[in-house]
Amino acid sequence: MENELSKCVNVALQRRLDETNFEDNEQLLGDCYYNTKELAIVLSEYNISYSIYNGALIGDYSPDEKPESFEEAKEIGIVHYWIESNGYICEISSESRCDGEMGEPVVLSSRPNNYIVFEDSECDSF
Repeated sequence: MENELSKCVNVALQRRLDETNFEDNEQLLGDCYYNTKELAIVLSEYNISYSIYNGALIGDYSPDEKPESFEEAKEIGIVHYWIESNGYICEISSESRCDGEMGEPVVLSSRPNNYIVFEDSECDSF
């Protein structure tokens, strides 16, 4: 399954680069909503089930600075969207600092520690 997901991630990455006229996947950083949408389309074309998550991408915050809800994360501008499929985290331009270089396409076996899901986060499964 990991190989199939990697193929889908790379197809979606190329489509996003083509539609944005970007030359480098790092230029897609910060576009997680649109990157996730494109990856969802590709996964659907390959008949692979997935869930779209929204939450936050957090850095080194003290406990009183860490957002308590998705709405609060939106207010401070640290919202993040990603896909989970068959136990893997999939992104075409990763914003996690724990998976290697920023902006790289990834298929990870676990959710990065700096990705947070809140009680008011949404998860849409397909």
